[in-house]
Amino acid sequence: MYTERTKNNFVVETSIGYNIDEFSYLYDKYDNEFEMYHSKHGIPLGLEVVYNPEILKEPIINYWIRYFEKFGFKFNFEKDESMPGSGQAGFQLVRTNFQEEATKVDIHRDNFRPAGLIIPLSFPQRIQWYDSNKKLVYDHNYTQITFINAGGYNHGVEYSPDCRWQFQLDCFNSWDEINHIVQKSLS
Repeated sequence: MYTERTKNNFVVETSIGYNIDEFSYLYDKYDNEFEMYHSKHGIPLGLEVVYNPEILKEPIINYWIRYFEKFGFKFNFEKDESMPGSGQAGFQLVRTNFQEEATKVDIHRDNFRPAGLIIPLSFPQRIQWYDSNKKLVYDHNYTQITFINAGGYNHGVEYSPDCRWQFQLDCFNSWDEINHIVQKSLS
């Protein structure tokens, strides 16, 4: 797995090739299963998600899960109902559904997952990283499959009128393990 590492603790962006078109049928197939993603305070965040475990059996999704597992990445697909809000299913197919009011994902740190594996399926897409005083310290524009240190640092997503489609897997390796696996796979 050849990787170009961004020199920070927020993201590791890979150079793994993939074909966005191989994912596109999922949006039609699961169209009636998208549900609004909510914060732990019940606020709709403008992202719609699919949590149907059948999506994990789709050939393209199954391929990428097996691909990353062979390098030692750990995933967990048991939905955690103990935490408020959405996003504790271990995976999600995402599309934006911004309302008339500009919606964004507020600055937060994930409690459920140490990291996320993001496969962007539309461009442009960005994520912002913040220090403990909520001051912006890094703005990342996705260009490839990317690991994000979702449990390690505050992050958020600013409003954008652009379509935002992606598939996410929650990754249960520590950030140090992720970096180690990525480094090991280069040799």
